[in-house]
Amino acid sequence: MTILSVVVNLAFFIITLHFNAATGGRWLLPLMCGLAVVLTGLTLLLVLGPNRQMLVSFGATIGATFLALLLSVILLKISGDQGLHYETMDYELQPYKTVFLAEVVLGILGAVMDEATDISSSLQQLAFEQPNVTRRQLFNSGLAIGREIIGPLVNVLFFIVMAEAFPIILLYLRNGNTIAYTLSRTMTLGFTQTVISAIGITLAVPVTSLLASQLVEVRRL
Repeated sequence: MTILSVVVNLAFFIITLHFNAATGGRWLLPLMCGLAVVLTGLTLLLVLGPNRQMLVSFGATIGATFLALLLSVILLKISGDQGLHYETMDYELQPYKTVFLAEVVLGILGAVMDEATDISSSLQQLAFEQPNVTRRQLFNSGLAIGREIIGPLVNVLFFIVMAEAFPIILLYLRNGNTIAYTLSRTMTLGFTQTVISAIGITLAVPVTSLLASQLVEVRRL
């Protein structure tokens, strides 16, 4: 089922790219947002099946992802995109900010889905092993699990950004640029994307814990 979900997601991704090309890229961000919803639903449905855990993971993933995107757009608007060099993106694709935000949506989605699934599955198992657990205890347990996940998950994302930027950083430095200039041209977008993903990861903890505490099936003895 995991392999099938990858194949189906790839097919929908290709279809979305073709549709984006047919519309001249005018609807890039809405298309990516719609694709995020479809990919999340299909992935969780195929991997977890049609059950309460799937509903919890889906609701938490979509909620945290788009809430993080909304907060990020507001903060970027308030700051006037200060310090961000959209023109340094690969191949200088335009419109710069729209392409960046579309990339961010997919970047947030993977991390948040991973976290939401971990928390919801852990709470479902806790509810199964502790039949007399209360909804409040489930919520607090979800918060505790989330606190343990946030740090490593955010750092993993940042390590990926550093690994991706490493060759171009070396190229800048070998051409006599200062470290400050090099990092401003190669790391600001990746670091910003990591921060936005961190917002989504953080928001996913209470959202998933709340949904799971209300929707997971609790056995009563």
